[in-house]
Amino acid sequence: MNLHPCLAELVLRFDGEVSLCVSDLQGELLFVHEEHRVFKAASLIKLPILSCALEQVQQNGLSLQDRLAVSRENQVPGAGVLHEMETGLSLTVQDLLTLMVVISDNTATNVLIEALGIHTINQHIERIGLKNTFLVGKLQMPPEGQNEQQKAGQRSTTSAADMNLWLHKLVHTELLNPELGGWATNVLKRQQDRNVIARRLPRTPEGELLFDVASKSGEISLHRHDVGIVYAARPYVVCLLSRGSKDLREHPDHPLTLSLAELSERIYWLLQSQ
Repeated sequence: MNLHPCLAELVLRFDGEVSLCVSDLQGELLFVHEEHRVFKAASLIKLPILSCALEQVQQNGLSLQDRLAVSRENQVPGAGVLHEMETGLSLTVQDLLTLMVVISDNTATNVLIEALGIHTINQHIERIGLKNTFLVGKLQMPPEGQNEQQKAGQRSTTSAADMNLWLHKLVHTELLNPELGGWATNVLKRQQDRNVIARRLPRTPEGELLFDVASKSGEISLHRHDVGIVYAARPYVVCLLSRGSKDLREHPDHPLTLSLAELSERIYWLLQSQ
């Protein structure tokens, strides 16, 4: 499928590699580019962890009110606040899932991975039809805490096409029942990172978005991603993944972040003007 010229122009001058997959809420593909290209997942891997945990809740294998302790082993640096807290803190599954999505807390993610099991999460990923998505292990682990795959250099992966499929299954309650699917969508709407998809979308004079955006971003060295549902007048699903650039710093005006935000804005206006 060819890209619209105004999107193709930006893709051609992108500082690195970019993959995109945009569709309407019925699943019709609107714009795609290298949508099956495999990237390091970064925090996008937290989406299938979210649905796996909620599936366990749906099947009564887990409760949102179950409490899980934060062990020292699972307290890791990077995104989040739990690594700054006292070891042994006990949080509900609901709170851990909220922290994992809203502020992308890596420690909360590791607590959930330990509770669910890596094998169980990967079985869930395979069962729901994600082809390029795989969880290697816990996040941000030091060398002594890594599993053999991680020590060999493997990292969790995904693709824009997989993330598009995950979001569509969420929208159409194919992942979860309406109650839990609605809970997952609501927590995605509260993600605090608004540097990519939502960055340049229309806002009120007070700076609030004119419509909801349910999204999850991901960021590690040389990679910037954001995927989500934009509830505009003509709603759509947008998945933007990228890697490259010579800028190794982590900051909100990273070249990849700015380019993806411009891409998101162009996609929005193209769709709303049709």
